[in-house]
Amino acid sequence: MLKLVSYASSKYTRSKLRKALPEQFIYVVEELLYKTDSTNNKDPYYEEIYRQIISLGQADKLIIGLAYTTQRLVVDHLHVVGDIYDRGPDPDKIMDTLINYHSVDIQWGNHDVLWIGAYAGSLVCLANIIRIGARYDNLDIIEDVYGINLRPLLNLAEKYYDDNPAFRPKLQSNHNSSEQEILQITKIHQAIAMIQFKLEIPIIKRRPYFNMSERLLLEQIDYDKNEIKIGGKTYPLENTCFRAVNPQQPEQLLEEEQEVMEKLLFSVQHSEKLAKHMNFLMKKGSLYLKYNGNLLIHGCIPLDEEGNMEEMQIEDKTYSGRQLLDVFEYYLRYSFAHPEETDDLATDM
Repeated sequence: MLKLVSYASSKYTRSKLRKALPEQFIYVVEELLYKTDSTNNKDPYYEEIYRQIISLGQADKLIIGLAYTTQRLVVDHLHVVGDIYDRGPDPDKIMDTLINYHSVDIQWGNHDVLWIGAYAGSLVCLANIIRIGARYDNLDIIEDVYGINLRPLLNLAEKYYDDNPAFRPKLQSNHNSSEQEILQITKIHQAIAMIQFKLEIPIIKRRPYFNMSERLLLEQIDYDKNEIKIGGKTYPLENTCFRAVNPQQPEQLLEEEQEVMEKLLFSVQHSEKLAKHMNFLMKKGSLYLKYNGNLLIHGCIPLDEEGNMEEMQIEDKTYSGRQLLDVFEYYLRYSFAHPEETDDLATDM
């Protein structure tokens, strides 16, 4: 291990290597790394150091420490190109690891932005992360890890929804959820999906330049016939769950739904652990980064059919390419800095 550390540190100064060494073994490791005895007179001294480390039961700790030192020297700076919150069931552990990493930057992915948006006060983003958690049987991250109480949402779901095969969670082969738990998740999935669809409608209508009118699906449904009209064609609907939808005002939240979302938002914005993780995402993150002549970005840049930067209108101005991404990031940071505002342009964005 010492030879590996010596090789990995060959391009760094001694000062930089010292910062990477396990703290409790700095002097010992430096003594063993920087041998200056060309006559081998100190060989017994070095051998005694090894024996003392072993006899004191510190060998495993030293080996592990040197392994981390090697890792740090080999990966001097880490780029995380997005979607920490779409990397399996334990994104919180990834966040804790990154927070303790010596040098890192993050380019936000769409899932990361959803979590940032939820913490910043977007009810749509909040509904979305819960819906995704229910879809993939990963509500534990919300309730157990971040301490968000989902009981009010479950009570609402139990009141208005039944079992529905289209909303059953996607389960891992090694899952240990009971049938009762699966049924509860199925009901939560329906409840939060309907809430999300309702919340999207006023945003789409007050921001026509988002060009998202095709997402106004609740307004295209014939609730008596269970049919939906899309692109001039009518399609039958199966596995419907519209008990909480007012056909005359489909965007209208029930009073119970509004109360549930307000409680959830309060819990999200007062979760100490989530605050720590979201603040780290904002501090170390950006939509894109130019680094050593490379463009680091998650996803893609909007282009038209000719391969030119596609333009997007935001209020009375038009943006494209880098300028568009800069505007997106500006509004995201503004929304994060003003979590009390929940229906302004920055939060809608």
